[in-house]
This record gives sequence, C-alpha cells and structure tokens, in this order.
Amino acid sequence: MKLMNTCRKYGVKLAVVAAAPLALATQAWAEVPESVKTDLATAKTDAMSVAAIVLGIIASIFAITLIRRVLR
Repeated sequence: MKLMNTCRKYGVKLAVVAAAPLALATQAWAEVPESVKTDLATAKTDAMSVAAIVLGIIASIFAITLIRRVLR
C-alpha cells in the first residue's frame, strides 16, 4: 500500500519529467549529398532486380511442383 501511495503522490511529476525530453525533441534536417542519393537509387534498382529474380525462382519451383503432382 505504501508503494501505491508513493505512486499517487509522485506519479504525475515523474510522468512529466519522463515525457519532457520526448516532447521537446526536434528532428534534425540535414542535407543529403547527391552521391548518397544516387547510390541509394542504384541500390533500390539492384534490390528490385534481385527481388524479381527470387520471385521468378519461387514461381518456377511452384510450377514444377504442380506439374509433378499432375503427372502422378
């Protein structure tokens, strides 16, 4: 019961102290260099082509399993 009374007494103050840094935090908007932007765009293109290849492999495995089921 003593813990509950302490929480009632100091709970609001503790919540304000804990939430203050979160409420006062701001985002930093830094300029991203052009080389980083182009590298990210290149990486996105590469990732999309890898994803397409993986999807094609999965589709071909699925098709092979369907054909094997039909032939049995």
